[in-house]
Amino acid sequence: MQLSKSVVEQSISALSPNDVPFGIVPIAGQIERPPGADEAWDFKNNPHYHLPGAAAAIVILYPYQLVRAQRQPGQGRVASIGYHADYHRVVEAYLKQLAEQLTSRIGPFDYKIFVDKHGLYDVKMAVLAGLGHIGKLSMLLNRQYGTAHNIGYILTTLQSPAPEQLVEDSCVSCNRCERACPNGALKSRKVDVTRCRAALNQKKGVLSEADIANMGEWFYGCDICQYACPHNRHGEVADGNVDLTEIMQLTKSTFRQYHQKKSYGYLGLARLKRNAMVILYKQRGLSALAQYAEVIARSPLLSEQYEILKQLAAKS
Repeated sequence: MQLSKSVVEQSISALSPNDVPFGIVPIAGQIERPPGADEAWDFKNNPHYHLPGAAAAIVILYPYQLVRAQRQPGQGRVASIGYHADYHRVVEAYLKQLAEQLTSRIGPFDYKIFVDKHGLYDVKMAVLAGLGHIGKLSMLLNRQYGTAHNIGYILTTLQSPAPEQLVEDSCVSCNRCERACPNGALKSRKVDVTRCRAALNQKKGVLSEADIANMGEWFYGCDICQYACPHNRHGEVADGNVDLTEIMQLTKSTFRQYHQKKSYGYLGLARLKRNAMVILYKQRGLSALAQYAEVIARSPLLSEQYEILKQLAAKS
């Protein structure tokens, strides 16, 4: 069965939002399995591993608003994507509706939905879909939405039209994002995850002394490089950061009720409390954590992290 751009346009126009950019990637000739590839390669790169008979992918960019909130004492900074409901769920729900719209127009077909999971590299798929190029901040840079978007796609068994035209590099000599990064984590369109604040506050386990120094006061993610990109626009908001005391006092029940459905909810309660206690320490010193002694003692992760903070405090 043949897939056309017009039927995808019609299907998207029936949804909300209906100004979502899309492109279609033909699988044959675009993503080929090299000789000697193993299952690990297949999981990350091979569409046929995830959907036998895969022939085309419909790739979308789901935009979000890039904003900057003024941080107050006792708060941790949150990247714009963290203000909203978990984008995995939002974009997946949108793609399910899109698949239903397509089915109503062309009939049933086999498909599988991908939103930043299942191994396949979504940025590569978006590049092949003609939706942008990889910018110097290592994210997909789209002319309309900059980097303020999430990528999702429907892998299908439908036959695709001709490949999309690839987007030319628009960064050229601009290096504002590289210069803006306080830790120098951006180089050659790659991210040094040992320096990137977003990578550090999402890291598993305890944070080392170097991690703590590089993390700044970002509770989840980091938008500094995105603020610097001339293709992006951002607004100012009065609130949006998190109250660190509230995070330290969360129970499993209140976490599920108020935070689990946020984009940062996947980190889990222990990691969020780890981030909160590290930032509280950086803002107010070790004494700020005394009131949370019982909370810290109940968690192996927090207990181990507290010992590292004690060592830091002893050196200062």
